[in-house]
Amino acid sequence: MKFHCPKCKGTDLRVCISVVTRLLQDDDGNIQTIDDDCASDHEWDGASVMLCNECEFTAQADYFDTTTRRQLRQAKGIAALRSLTRKSWPGLSAEGQEFFREMYNDLNRTKH
Repeated sequence: MKFHCPKCKGTDLRVCISVVTRLLQDDDGNIQTIDDDCASDHEWDGASVMLCNECEFTAQADYFDTTTRRQLRQAKGIAALRSLTRKSWPGLSAEGQEFFREMYNDLNRTKH
């Protein structure tokens, strides 16, 4: 997986993470968290907020994931192509049908 800013293509990024740590409470109502090497015990996913340090663009991490964005674009392209060919296939020339077949095959090949 590779991440970069969709706006400026920068790779100097920050991500908001969830950390699991111990909570200490005393009888006086004071609350403290203990850092037990929490750097190795954190979580984040595609819905986590990510920020670009270069242009300050902020969005969900999925928007910064180049693999996810490419797959979404390809899926949208395939869906649009299917819709277009279903509507216009009967009136297409043999060359037009071949053109759509090649486009569809190219999109499917680059999906993986």
